[in-house]
Amino acid sequence: MSIPRLFSTLNHRVSRLFVQGLRKFSRIEVIATGNLYYYEANLYPSREFLMFTKRLANLGEKQIIRLTEASVAETRLRITLPADSSYLRYRAQDESVLSIEWSGENYYAYYDPKDSSSGTAVPAEYADYYDRQKKIEVAIMPCPGNAKLQDLYIYMMTLDSLRDRLFAFLQQPVAYENLAGEMRQHLAPASQAPLFGLFPESSFPEVAQGKAPVDNACLSHLITPPGSTEPDSGMITTGGWQSRYKQVPKKPWNPSEVSIAEPRYKIAPHSQVFHAGDDKEQLGFVATPMPGANWSVAGDAGGTIVKEGNDHFYVPAIRPPGIAFKVPGGTLIPAATRASLPRLPARTDVLTATGDGVSTSVSFVTTFTYPTNFIRFTRRGDALQLNCQYFNADSEEVPVPPDSVEWHILAGNGVVSAEGVFTPESAAPSAVTVVMAVDARNLDEWRFAVTIIPLPLLSLRDVLRLQQE
Repeated sequence: MSIPRLFSTLNHRVSRLFVQGLRKFSRIEVIATGNLYYYEANLYPSREFLMFTKRLANLGEKQIIRLTEASVAETRLRITLPADSSYLRYRAQDESVLSIEWSGENYYAYYDPKDSSSGTAVPAEYADYYDRQKKIEVAIMPCPGNAKLQDLYIYMMTLDSLRDRLFAFLQQPVAYENLAGEMRQHLAPASQAPLFGLFPESSFPEVAQGKAPVDNACLSHLITPPGSTEPDSGMITTGGWQSRYKQVPKKPWNPSEVSIAEPRYKIAPHSQVFHAGDDKEQLGFVATPMPGANWSVAGDAGGTIVKEGNDHFYVPAIRPPGIAFKVPGGTLIPAATRASLPRLPARTDVLTATGDGVSTSVSFVTTFTYPTNFIRFTRRGDALQLNCQYFNADSEEVPVPPDSVEWHILAGNGVVSAEGVFTPESAAPSAVTVVMAVDARNLDEWRFAVTIIPLPLLSLRDVLRLQQE
């Protein structure tokens, strides 16, 4: 979940800075309450990442220039949704996302994770975000194979006994009241089964042949924790097929994910791209400070560490004198001539904190002239496609042909292919990678872009959303 937090203008000509918070949740509960008059979505935060992004000349896609992790207080965000205007939604074509969505009013409150007696107000940006989105993405789910099951509206009802839960899988949204009335009229499930599903013939053609719906087992994952139920029995009934599900010991189902080693102490900020001459940056740690930390810096960016009282700061290098620019030139942002800046226009320092018998490091990148280009993120299968673009003097966006782009890894150990496809290192991947794209067609100018890629720290879906929202 990504929420815009802050906006400020740094330089009208060169860049505009945005700050976005992306809060990750360790658990999301969707609970039916009040005899199913309401849904409650309870979100338990685990950690929050703050991303500073900018656009060049107020145009193009946002480039991530700073990433840090913030401590999250132990709390629970509850969003209460009237059942008559909400439903579960599954879209296989959208990375197999299960979400809860609504069209009417909803209510927000913070609660203690172990106490539901009294809630407190949530920050205004949370309500603003969810009021615009009108959905909560619950999980990435296994994908059914049946073409009829690629886009589903899922409704939950109860019969006379609150033990009896009934679900309907439909391909079009319907009125909750009408659906509930039809179910109560036609179905009378046995009271001891924990879960029932109604599959109408109109949406599931195999039911008309007396067969259970295709992917019957998979569908129970959409309404109970995946792996916790499985089909028990089924029968033809009025209007379709009724499946009964039984509870089973939970089985693992999650797809494999890239594992990242979590250090005992994490430096804040996690990664940053400076411009030569920027203000100093205070150094610290996420959540747990390192006792008696000693700081050192090494690299070719030329930054230094200074101590003021008990605090340590990283001071970026200053821009060397005599840099000349091609004016007028082919890019909206003037490009520096390579003759006046013979070294790479972006360089890296590695900062290391040592103490408590361990050490941990972070990489900072400094640009010595403003980037002329930007990197656009798109999806290529299950990987991240990087596309180098720039704006010409007429503010028209121009792509750089992939075979004319040189990719440089400035920090981290991710890999960029000749076609611009980014993948994290398969073994011991770094959480983030800082990449530079250089337009190699003009050897007299520095036409380049720099951005932070937070993969596999974040999911591919989240990385794409950082540019799109």
